[in-house]
Amino acid sequence: MRNESDRDRVIRNGRAALKRLQNDRSWTDWLAVGEAILIGREECKEACGLKDTNLPPGHWGGAYSRMFGEWLEKEKLDFDKGDRSRLLDVMDRLPAIESWRNTLTRTERMRLNHPSTVWRKWKAATAERETLPQAAPSGWGGAIETLIAAKREGAFLRLTDVDPVLSAAPYRRRDLTDLATVLSNLATYWKRNKKKIRAEG
Repeated sequence: MRNESDRDRVIRNGRAALKRLQNDRSWTDWLAVGEAILIGREECKEACGLKDTNLPPGHWGGAYSRMFGEWLEKEKLDFDKGDRSRLLDVMDRLPAIESWRNTLTRTERMRLNHPSTVWRKWKAATAERETLPQAAPSGWGGAIETLIAAKREGAFLRLTDVDPVLSAAPYRRRDLTDLATVLSNLATYWKRNKKKIRAEG
């Protein structure tokens, strides 16, 4: 009998955890299921040529959706689509969510044991700090196109214009997510002040 691979072990544990969840809600079991379906997601992405895609999951196409559905059925890991979507959201941000959960009381952690509830509560608790755009590529693209248009019109944002915008933006210098916020703020500044900028240019 061959040794069980790490992949197979994670999937087997996830399958067992999903079965337990039918009778008892356990955050640990949800995480075990999450680890298992992450394997399926990555395998199906790679098979569909999406391994390095930056597109959000809703844009991965029908071929991926069908393959992932077949994978879940084959591995006996198929369950409510909404719960699965929230669980994958949780798994993608697990370090941040676990850090937040550690700030809760034991009673609160025991009560928050479903991915949909955890996701909703975490989003609400971190709303002011959460800066991940839901459609990052189009958001960045719109801001960049606006700034390119400004350059083509011969109007340049001077340092005296840019500095207040940057200083007001809650960005961390090495965080590309926050770079999207900076670009968006600059584009908004240009749209609101382009007449003044053109006149002073």
